[in-house]
Amino acid sequence: MSVLDAALSATSAQTQAQATGLVFLTDPRPVRVDVYALSTAWIHMPHERSAPVSPLPGLLKEIRDLTGWARRDLARVLGTTHPTIGRLETDGRVTARSRDVAARVAELHAVLVRLGRVAAGPPALILALQRQAGGITPLELLRQGEWAQAYTSALDALRGPRPAMLPAALAPVRAATRELRP
Repeated sequence: MSVLDAALSATSAQTQAQATGLVFLTDPRPVRVDVYALSTAWIHMPHERSAPVSPLPGLLKEIRDLTGWARRDLARVLGTTHPTIGRLETDGRVTARSRDVAARVAELHAVLVRLGRVAAGPPALILALQRQAGGITPLELLRQGEWAQAYTSALDALRGPRPAMLPAALAPVRAATRELRP
């Protein structure tokens, strides 16, 4: 009889005795069972890989790859300092002071990725951001936080107006409503 079987039979005998109202203590010492000695195989779980703290380092790297900007250039566009960009790029931790910058990084990334799909490559994107249209460059519009205007201005610099768009722009504009009188 193993140690575990002895412990189980002693426990069941005590339970039956308690049910009848009689308690017999055969051995006042508690029975110790070494559960680990009875097992023959262990399961080893792999360590969980730690997830990155933030997606910011990847976003910043992709922005810099698309545009070829240095940290100082990116800091000028985002309206912050280059040490802040460096800190966000290395560890990605957002502090109270860098929360606004982190939000602008995500918006700038969205605009530049869309423009990067249209451009033939990073050099074409860089030229489109510096091409002046309407008195201001798309780069200046990005610095001002005018994401939509910068996007459309850069698209115009990349592709220009298409012939199919021109007749619609030259069509006369009619009044949407008119006054009705009896």
